[in-house]
Amino acid sequence: MQISFAQSPRSTLGVEWEVALVDSVTGELVPLGPQVVEELDSPLVTGEFMTNTVEMVTGVCHSVADAERDLRTAMSSIQKVAASHGLGVLAAGTHLFSSWRAQRVSEGSKYQKMLDRTQHWGRQMVIYGVHVHVGIESRDKALPLMSSLLHAYPHMLALSANSPFWEGEDTGFASHRSQLFQQLPTAGLPFNSLSGPSTSRSSKT
Repeated sequence: MQISFAQSPRSTLGVEWEVALVDSVTGELVPLGPQVVEELDSPLVTGEFMTNTVEMVTGVCHSVADAERDLRTAMSSIQKVAASHGLGVLAAGTHLFSSWRAQRVSEGSKYQKMLDRTQHWGRQMVIYGVHVHVGIESRDKALPLMSSLLHAYPHMLALSANSPFWEGEDTGFASHRSQLFQQLPTAGLPFNSLSGPSTSRSSKT
């Protein structure tokens, strides 16, 4: 079976950054993501799986500075519209105390398909992340690069972990987000590869 490969000039860069909308007074999650996205009508801002979430999406960038510029522009516009609704913007892996049971999945066939596939675990995916896409020019380099990056995965997780709380409880994990996400059938490290890193708080430096 041949899998199509979208070739890119090396090394282009694209970043997606998911953030939560919260009430400026109570800090609770607020399901106004679709409304904020509609008001902004920007190619740099889009909706996400949960209605409490908006996502910043850079263009195809040729440097980290270019990606940072797009993210700053998007964040500034989101904060302005959010403030007009009495909202703030939260950037973390999970929310500290809002219940996942009270959150709503966004409308749209792709989100409903995802929910049908993931069921109970999908409804708990009140999580937020940063996704970095790096373009390479050859399909033959994709798997070797991914294999090499797996060795750095524990370090990247340790540096980025920012979700110790879940529904008002201290989970004891620096990255509870990774604990939630690994329940999905398409998530986690590849089989027969390096064993997953510990995210226990005791491993933090």
